[in-house]
Amino acid sequence: MHPDLEYAWQQLLLNAFMEFNPVNLKSEANKAERAIRERLSDPTPTLRERTALYDALRALRVLSPHCQHTDSHESADM
Repeated sequence: MHPDLEYAWQQLLLNAFMEFNPVNLKSEANKAERAIRERLSDPTPTLRERTALYDALRALRVLSPHCQHTDSHESADM
């Protein structure tokens, strides 16, 4: 894990943002999204981490709008 990252799931997000090959982008974005949603389903994240998780989901939608990211889980988790 990169030393500047606070949470383990952020490495997957960083990997997605560093992927320049469009063929691999969807896969990397999906890995990051799954990790983020899994963490959101856990009751232990602090408010600070939950905020970072929701920000990460929004960032993934900007990164890869062609990937099927939805708000349905995000709304349910808030």
